[in-house]
Order: sequence, then C-alpha cells, then structure tokens
Amino acid sequence: MSHQNNGHVYYEICKGTSRSLKKKILSGEFCINNGDGKNNSLNWTIRTMLSDNLCTFNLEIIRTLIEHGAKIINGNNNNNSLSMTLKYGKIYCTQRRSDDDLNQAEENLINLIQLLINGGGDSNTLSGPLNTFTLAIQTTNLKIINLIITQIEVVPDNTNDTNTLEQNTLSCAVLTKNIEIIKIASKHGAKPCKSNTWKNTFYKAIKTGDLMIVREILMVGGYINCTSLTQSRSFSTIVYGGGQYTNNVNLFEEYKFSTYGSSKDTLEGSINKMNELLDLILCSNSKLTQQEVAYLLKISLGKKFCSKVLDCNALLNATYSLTNEAEQARIQKLKLYLKSVMDGLFEKATNKKCKLHEIEIATPIPLCCIDIIFEYQRDDGIEYINWLKY
Repeated sequence: MSHQNNGHVYYEICKGTSRSLKKKILSGEFCINNGDGKNNSLNWTIRTMLSDNLCTFNLEIIRTLIEHGAKIINGNNNNNSLSMTLKYGKIYCTQRRSDDDLNQAEENLINLIQLLINGGGDSNTLSGPLNTFTLAIQTTNLKIINLIITQIEVVPDNTNDTNTLEQNTLSCAVLTKNIEIIKIASKHGAKPCKSNTWKNTFYKAIKTGDLMIVREILMVGGYINCTSLTQSRSFSTIVYGGGQYTNNVNLFEEYKFSTYGSSKDTLEGSINKMNELLDLILCSNSKLTQQEVAYLLKISLGKKFCSKVLDCNALLNATYSLTNEAEQARIQKLKLYLKSVMDGLFEKATNKKCKLHEIEIATPIPLCCIDIIFEYQRDDGIEYINWLKY
C-alpha cells in the first residue's frame, strides 16, 4: 500500500480478498501509511468503504490491515479513527432506503466500530465537530450510542461558544427529538448551552414542539437569560462565512410553529399545552418578554388563560397592586401553584427527599445542616425558584 497509491487503496484491495491483501502487504507491494494525517491507510480505507454500496463492505479487509500494523488514530486528533467512522457512518446509514438495507448498514457500522474499539480505538474528547460522543449522538442510533458509552471513555462537548457554527453535545441530542438519547447525554455529563444565541439548548428544546423534552432540559439547568421587562428576546445567529445577525425570538410562537400541521389538539388541548409551556418557561427562570405577553393575549385561548398571563407578567415585574385584595388573592394563588410545579420539577431532577433521608440516616446532624450537605453534593444543574418569596 504505497503512499502514492493511497487514493486507490480500497479500489484495488476490494477486488480481492483479505488473503490477497495480506500477501501484498507481506511482499511489500503495499506499504501501510501510519501517519496521523488524512492519508492514513486505515482511515482512508474506512472512509472509502463507508462511501460505497453495501455489497462491497468487507470487514475482513479492515481486520487484516489492523492485524498487519495499520494504525488506529486515537486521542484529540483531527483524524481520530472512531470520530471519522461515526461521521461517515451516519451518512452511510441514512443513504439506505429500505429497512433491510438500513439494518445491514447498521450492522456493518456497529461491527466496524467494535473492531476499532477492540483494536484500541478511543475517543476525541475536545469540544467541536469531531467530539466522539457528539458524533455518536448525531447518528441517532441507540445501539451505536450505547456501544460507544459502554466501551470507551466519552467526554461531552459542553461549550457555550457563540462564535462557531457547531452545537454542543446536549443541543445535538435535543435535535434528535429522542428523549432516551437526551437522557443518555445528560447522564454522561452533557450540559445545556445557555448562550443568548440560536444554539441555546432550552430554545432548541422548545423548537422540538415536545414538552417532555423541554421539561428534561429544564431539569438539567437549561434556560434563556432575559429580563422580564425586556420588550423582545434578541438572539444572535451566525451564518456560513462568519457573518452574524440578530433576530427577535418569541418562545411561544416558536413552539406553536413547530407543532403546526402535526397537532390535532382541541382548544382545551392547546390551552393545556400553552399553560404547561408557560409554567416551564417561568420555572426555568427564563422570564417573559413583553412581546411574548402580547402574543399570548392575542392567540385567543380564553379569559382564564389571559388572566393567568397578565398575573404572571405582574408577578415577574412586581407591578401588581398592593391594595387590590382580589388581585392580591390571585397573585398568592399563582405563587402557590408555581411553587407546586417547581417542587415537582426539582424533586424529579434531584430526588431530594430520598437523598435527604439517606444523609439523615448516615449522619446524626440537624436538618438545616443536612440541607447544606445536599446542596453541596448537587450536580443536576436545576435552579430552585422559591415563588413564595418572589
């Protein structure tokens, strides 16, 4: 496998067998390139194989190369073999039209990944588009994701960088719209992007139109920074070529648009979902903009919903009357309601009651100290909002 023939490696060797390849290597007809660059023989052969049709896939060719000294590129290298395999493997699988072809492509890719891991392949743990964990998530294939996370060390990309086109691991998980993949990413340390840009993970969750995903991201600390008095919510968007522009984002409009055409909700169903979205946005500490308040009042979801929106806005901005007993009663009722929502979310995210009980049994100390220990040990990311003190 001479260096100058690298562009034709797979074309030449796929016509024969692993046995004929072995003879060519041993005879010196092919000289394996073990450099860390793009011409690395193993990577070149895998890349070419995953760009071809199903019938020419030959795992034994890869096995023979590895057995005869072909180098698996590891670590935080731009040409990390596992990352490159996942990147091209995603395209290899998505090109298949029939279920049988897809199943065969998936099996081929899983066997290839396993072969690389068995040969000592490991992950690229740097932030950016070549992060191995992110690339595994982007395949949307649970078998591949579980293979990666159970057999090699993975480190998520938790960047909040606003100056690149890439999205972090958890945002990529949200884009799959698969709650199980999102939970796997969170469990293995993926954190939400909180920047005021289109890459914000909580914003991405709302755009899925799935309130279960919105709730999941809230419970790992996702939110969008905004002062409730702000007229509109401005997001910075980066475009190819390095340019930027700023646009106004209405979270409720984004949610409604994402469900347009797919939702068969009755008016009551729509009210319930908008009610829940309002609760989740408030309990994430993302606040409301005046543009969003105006939108919610305009979409005609009934007097009760409109009253709640106005009361939420008054609560957030402390503009409710201190002398109007009826308004005071509504605000107090709203606080109690939001507290119950917050308590439910916090308990589900932290399992606080169980953990406090465990600490209490293990350490005979006052309850106030137990709370301090619990807070010190927390790594879930959710922020508790005490609505009764708001």
